[in-house]
Amino acid sequence: MDSFVVEAWINDVTMANAQPDTPSPSKRARRSHHADDEIAFFDLDKTPVRPPQMSAAAGSSTRSASSFPSALASRPAFSAQPSGETSHSDAAPRSRSTSPTKRFQKTESLLGLAVPIQFIKKQTLVAAVPDDVRPLLEALSAVEAGEALLPAALRSHPDFQNDPRIRRHTWSDETQPASAAAAEYAAALHNHEQLRRIVGKSIASANKHRSEAGWNNLVHTPLLEHATLHMPHLEVEPITSAQIMPAFRPLLISGEQVPLPSSETSAAGSSVSGRSGLATSIRRGAAMTTSVHKMVDYALVLRPSDALQALIDRFLEGEPWEKQSINQTRYEPLRAQPAPVFIETKTTSGTQDSANVQLGIWVAAWHKRIRTVASQAGTEERLLTLPVVQVIGGVWSVLYVVDDGTHIRVLDDDCRIGNTNNILGIYQLQASIAALGRWVEDTFTPWVTDLLTRAVENRA
Repeated sequence: MDSFVVEAWINDVTMANAQPDTPSPSKRARRSHHADDEIAFFDLDKTPVRPPQMSAAAGSSTRSASSFPSALASRPAFSAQPSGETSHSDAAPRSRSTSPTKRFQKTESLLGLAVPIQFIKKQTLVAAVPDDVRPLLEALSAVEAGEALLPAALRSHPDFQNDPRIRRHTWSDETQPASAAAAEYAAALHNHEQLRRIVGKSIASANKHRSEAGWNNLVHTPLLEHATLHMPHLEVEPITSAQIMPAFRPLLISGEQVPLPSSETSAAGSSVSGRSGLATSIRRGAAMTTSVHKMVDYALVLRPSDALQALIDRFLEGEPWEKQSINQTRYEPLRAQPAPVFIETKTTSGTQDSANVQLGIWVAAWHKRIRTVASQAGTEERLLTLPVVQVIGGVWSVLYVVDDGTHIRVLDDDCRIGNTNNILGIYQLQASIAALGRWVEDTFTPWVTDLLTRAVENRA
């Protein structure tokens, strides 16, 4: 039996236990002002929340308050039909038809976009990536090889003894004056204790089979905050609530936008708002749980200088309301601050396809948004190559999003930039995030500043 039937029955039992003696007058559910403004999503890894109890008369004006009979009747085996009469809707229930959103459950489905996204495996990326990201590629390759990761001041620390993964080249050969040795040791030890604490949380999360939200809260967020502590130009932003603006939703080959769910499901993405048609909402919601509408988890956001922030504000003042964001989302923390690095996290039970699709749709929307900026700048040149990060459990990998004009390539050479499950891995990860921070400062910031400057000047 389908899960939505079971859920509808459970909901009826809940409502029966919660019905008041004197029903209040029926009120029509107020539709969220932003219901059609953003892409709603359902998160399988989100901690379940009990829906608000509904009044007995909540849906009595149009249908029975009980959703279980209608849910059960929607199943083909239980559908009641007059003898000799078969309507088209009964013969092929709409809930059983292929949902457009379910096309986006596999990596290859991204080839159906107007600007196709190709995930491509490569043995090596040296010759495949553009020059704009090559310094970052080289820096992350050195980190992956374990070069100069560990502070020399901690050579005698017990955590680094008898670990065959730690080689001679793993130690930093930087030497400090004797006067600075004590301060260097204290700083290195404090950093080490913070990293070791995160490793403990990561191992516990794996052994306890924590959800994606659990990993994010206990492992990934503390790591990102700690690793960017000395990068004043970067902010760590959790963006699981960020949704793509309609103006920047990727297009299908047919010219249609990547489809939104129905208004009922859209409203349910932010709250349980429907007071009727619960079974329909559950059916549609189930179809959405693995669709494109669940976005990525984090962004490393540029904290602009005063001059760059003034330039961004000036650019946005000239944009129509439906495009008033420097990124592809109206989520306020990203509305006026560029986001050059996106991070998608999954537990080990999550699928690679799901991670690829979510990243793919998100970066497609970013490309669509930045192309509109580039067109105002009067340039047809390709967009900057973006690094994106996938996290599966405690293991972090980097991929590169390359603009090829008619399509977008996401290049992957299985570059593991670190992990949170052992002490060497987390030092690698800290060094990798530092390399990403340098790329944002040295490459992305000058590029986006030049792009916005030309766009604003061309408006004058």
